[in-house]
Amino acid sequence: MWEYQNAAIRLDILSAGSSWKQDPEGKKVLRNHGSSAIHLWNKNKPEQELILCSSCDLANLSDDKGEYGLKAHARLLVASEGGLKSEHLEWVRGELQAVVPLADVNQVLQQYTSGGFNFKPTAEDSKSIGTRWEGSKAELPSVIVIKPLGKLPRRGKKCEQLATADISKVHLEVQCSPFVLVNPAVFMAYTVRGNASYLGYTANFGRPQTKASVIFSDIRFLEGMEGGVVTDTHGKLIGMVVGCLSKAGGEGTLTVIVPWQELMDTLEKKDDKYKLRMSKTVSVESPMTPASFNGVCAITVSLAGGRRGWGSGVLINRTTVVTNQHVPGDDYQSVTVWFDKTHNSEAFVDQAPLPGVDLVFLTLRTPAPPIFFPSRLSKTPAYRGQPVESYGFGLMYPTAPLRPIQPLYSRGHIASAVKMSLEGKPSKDNAMLCSTAHCWNGSSGGGVFDSRTGELVGIMASNGKVDNGVIVPDMAFVIPACGVIDKALQLKQKGKQGKVADRVKDLWALRETHESLFNPAKPKL
Repeated sequence: MWEYQNAAIRLDILSAGSSWKQDPEGKKVLRNHGSSAIHLWNKNKPEQELILCSSCDLANLSDDKGEYGLKAHARLLVASEGGLKSEHLEWVRGELQAVVPLADVNQVLQQYTSGGFNFKPTAEDSKSIGTRWEGSKAELPSVIVIKPLGKLPRRGKKCEQLATADISKVHLEVQCSPFVLVNPAVFMAYTVRGNASYLGYTANFGRPQTKASVIFSDIRFLEGMEGGVVTDTHGKLIGMVVGCLSKAGGEGTLTVIVPWQELMDTLEKKDDKYKLRMSKTVSVESPMTPASFNGVCAITVSLAGGRRGWGSGVLINRTTVVTNQHVPGDDYQSVTVWFDKTHNSEAFVDQAPLPGVDLVFLTLRTPAPPIFFPSRLSKTPAYRGQPVESYGFGLMYPTAPLRPIQPLYSRGHIASAVKMSLEGKPSKDNAMLCSTAHCWNGSSGGGVFDSRTGELVGIMASNGKVDNGVIVPDMAFVIPACGVIDKALQLKQKGKQGKVADRVKDLWALRETHESLFNPAKPKL
């Protein structure tokens, strides 16, 4: 029976031309580098033990002929979660045994890095830690196998793989060791939680495979997180972090996770001795599947001059989609609504029913097929703290070849609910919601749903952006279903336009809508 625990690796790198044989005390150390790892062992056969990580710096310092599998000026140390004591962290020497390229993972990532995304960390980053980089030793990312040369204290959990589930049903947990060299008491077995947001697939003869080779997560990537073990909240194995994928324009970042089965398959192809017999195994299919259709559609827009745009929308009946007015914009030539790769319909853009609110309805030329059920609008006002989920076609162009149409998924809660009628007066209804479920660029018009009932709480209009231009995806501004979308739909059905008070327009422009009064405290007699 195999068990696992969080671990860390430490690279000590001497200046060029030095070696650890010449400088065993490390007086000429140029730089130290730490990152996360996974320690695995067979409880019934203690001699079967290994450490897995994914460090591009370590890959570039490997040397098959070198002592400990490394170049002479590099030293590799490993530590385990169980080795963290009240006063110290125990490190032992590690021997690099194999650098195994994750070929399918690289094929998936190339679909994005060739189209406006950057992957980190890369081999080029090794320059920043003084490595004499002359080209990558292996495709990146890779899975690296290390043999600990000393006894690592064990504090393990049983290795069990997660059974198949759609991404909206799983909460991810990453145990990692970012910044472990800063203070291991703080950062050893550092635990963060988030969601499986998107799945990446390889292609065979131009057709996407059914097995996802990559899981993209909304978990914030931290330096040194690569090599972290990913589980569900019950400790069942899901995969390992290998890096992050960022949109070149700064629109958003997703943490890249390799599914556990992908890791195991890759290692077994390299050598049968890496065949880890888990206490519970799954098929070669991915334990993750895309969330089922819940009304959220992809929208592609043809613009003048051959340009194109895209966004999201929500099907609210078989012929009507609600989205933001800025998704089609004013200079569109045609609009297409996509339910999946093979079902779509051109759409007419109706007159905006509420001038001043970024909301419009699309009327489908062809009704949605019966297999695609519309969303149900919530009839009760949303409230602060309400658990919600967001679905929108952010970051990735939805109809790109070689991958299925799937929205980005996130989970959060209603952070703020501004009660105000469309006339600008006090009301039980909301005029604006703020959600911590992520909204990425391209998610505009996507749905925010009640996590318990599945009802549509609202549609995302934009994400936050601070003065320096940094985008805040977990600050989503949401147009409420109850109080705004429902009233706009009634106006559309009557062929009328409503009026929106300037105070509501100011609210959506993030201008002050409430007077600030100073109420000095009166002294008591």
